[in-house]
Amino acid sequence: MHSHEGEDMIGDYNGVTLSKRDTEVLRELETQVGKIPQLPQVEPETFGFAVMNQRVTALGLYNKGLTSLPDTIGTLTNLQELYLHENELTSLPEYLGNLKNLKCLHVENNRLTSLPESLASLDSLQELYARDNYLTSLPESLGDLQNLQVLNLGGNELASLPESLGELQNLQYLYLYENELTSLPETLGNLQNLQVLNLSGNKLTSLPESIGELRNLQYLIVTGNKITSLPENLSELYNLQCLDLESTQLTSLPNNIGNLQNLQTLNLGSNRLVFLPNNLGNLINLQELDVSYNRLKSIPNSMGNLQNLQTLRLSGNQLTSLTETIGNLTGLHELYVSYNPLMSLPESIGNLINLQVLILKMNQLMSLPSSVGNLKNLQKLDMYYCPLTTLPESITQLSLRYLDIRGFKKLKLSKSIKN
Repeated sequence: MHSHEGEDMIGDYNGVTLSKRDTEVLRELETQVGKIPQLPQVEPETFGFAVMNQRVTALGLYNKGLTSLPDTIGTLTNLQELYLHENELTSLPEYLGNLKNLKCLHVENNRLTSLPESLASLDSLQELYARDNYLTSLPESLGDLQNLQVLNLGGNELASLPESLGELQNLQYLYLYENELTSLPETLGNLQNLQVLNLSGNKLTSLPESIGELRNLQYLIVTGNKITSLPENLSELYNLQCLDLESTQLTSLPNNIGNLQNLQTLNLGSNRLVFLPNNLGNLINLQELDVSYNRLKSIPNSMGNLQNLQTLRLSGNQLTSLTETIGNLTGLHELYVSYNPLMSLPESIGNLINLQVLILKMNQLMSLPSSVGNLKNLQKLDMYYCPLTTLPESITQLSLRYLDIRGFKKLKLSKSIKN
């Protein structure tokens, strides 16, 4: 099977001139999937093959009900792209490791419980997509894939990761969401080129200290774990643009979180935070901040420094008032403050001239400051079930598309507002 006989001999596959060996592989596959068409190029969700110099360079067997692959697949030594996703494969042949030129391998949405040890021989592999299988472990030899840039293992049953993971020096994207991980290897910090790390939906109770060494990390997604605190050196991830910690049972934030100067999105929703550190105001590039459904009784004055903030979510806390400095957030487009015991809004709210959406439902507001009339761009104002008794005359200056004032038992409207 592994002799070089057949590479130079010419065959014919349904009118396509191919090496004899490649012809034989396609004919063997044809018995399972039917006639395979030749295509100019093979995309991820296609059925067909592409040829260069009489050798198969790309093969797409997407969604063909395949239950197994022939061992001869390992003789397609010029293959660079192999698309096997959405099939019924329970294992991959060891001979797959002979595909020395393979750059891209898609095996997602199959029934794989393991990956072959020979995978480590795929010296050219740059992208491996194996999400939505039944993988319970990974070969220790995984670390040999020195050219790997993308590794997607989301939606499997992995309880641990091999230490060798840290040897993937060129890895840029690592997706481990929706597995059974309870911890991560310290070697994770060695992935110096990592830009995206998705750990959501696991059983992690902590992050390794070494995570602070991922200096090129731009996206860190940890939603739906059970992490009560974060390592202090998380604040050294200077290139981080998005930090998503929703529903992680967090009770506090690292003291120096304000050092993440490039952060644009910070999601801390549905946690157990009782206060926000003052230096949160140092995140001057922040565009979206979600601290909804925590236990906050106040927000720091420094929040007024977040000049680039466009969306602020404060719903579901214990806020009785908002800081006057909120009026400094002149770039704000959306402000959500529902389900709080808010008694009043600061007069400075009228400075938010770019505000388009203001959601105040289920609060304790008795009145609104007259400055709301300055919110010239406001399109949606929701005050459902707030105990308002009056609305300011200035509200007539707004060109609202949506106004919800249902549930006001004592609200008296002047003629101009009624109109």
